Amino acid sequence: MRQICSPVALGTLPTGVKAGTPWQTLLFCPNPLAGSGHKGFASPPDHLFLDLFWMPAAEPYPMSEPLATAGKINLNYQIAPFTYITRKTGLHAVLKATKITAIQKQYADNYKSMYGMCNANAHTRFDINVPETLAGFDARFSANSPFRSASEICEMFLVPKQSSPATTGLPTTLAAMPAWWSGRTASTDPALTGDNSREAPYNQIYPRVTTRSNTFQVHYKVQSLEQKPGATASAGSTDWFFVQGEFQGSAVIERYLDAADSRLTDAYLSAMETESIGTSGYQGGGLPPYKWRILLNRQFVP
Repeated sequence: MRQICSPVALGTLPTGVKAGTPWQTLLFCPNPLAGSGHKGFASPPDHLFLDLFWMPAAEPYPMSEPLATAGKINLNYQIAPFTYITRKTGLHAVLKATKITAIQKQYADNYKSMYGMCNANAHTRFDINVPETLAGFDARFSANSPFRSASEICEMFLVPKQSSPATTGLPTTLAAMPAWWSGRTASTDPALTGDNSREAPYNQIYPRVTTRSNTFQVHYKVQSLEQKPGATASAGSTDWFFVQGEFQGSAVIERYLDAADSRLTDAYLSAMETESIGTSGYQGGGLPPYKWRILLNRQFVP
């Protein structure tokens, strides 16, 4: 048995065998070698096939709960309507260790040779310029277009970060990415990069992200108030009560489904889509199938 990062690896399988179409594969990146003519761009896009698979996260548990997203980062880091709050730290962590492979035509003669491997100027793997890459995310949020599926990460361009020494012809902005990947003429365009290498970063990113978080950290501050003897609440008055006690802390809670629940049939889950997770009016009655558990409870001491 072999393990793979995610179902994005299925992008290497040929899909045009019966149709007699050679070199046709599923599309899991925005920059295929075939350009905009790739059949995978047709609606619905190929990346939606990824929703048929659930990828477990090895951490923080040895074995992930079914359908759980604990340990994954939500692509929708903007909080509505509090758009002034940004939560990009998680995606910085996801993209930090990911490399972009881009083999430029100017290295065609030696990138596989010992000389090419040792040549300090022949850069073929690049870190991700995270701030510039996330500019594409911000543009989506500004257009009121959040990520509806984690597979939509395959539609986002990843901007490479300049190496040291600087790589000639390497784009440094998000706007320059489409033209660079589809250059076909300049010696610096990455036409030697195969589709499997172009999809490799998304193969690593996809299992780490989600759009359906079910693990939340809640911060709270609770006060017990007591009314002062003889005091009444009046407009503008703030001294008619005093704080008797206060508790501050945070809790990590997880919403989960019990896979052994016999009610979880396709028909049941379909009918449940319009129900509130806190009600008990589901088919068959009884408690709702969603359950909650506290993973961590911490008190803040002033």
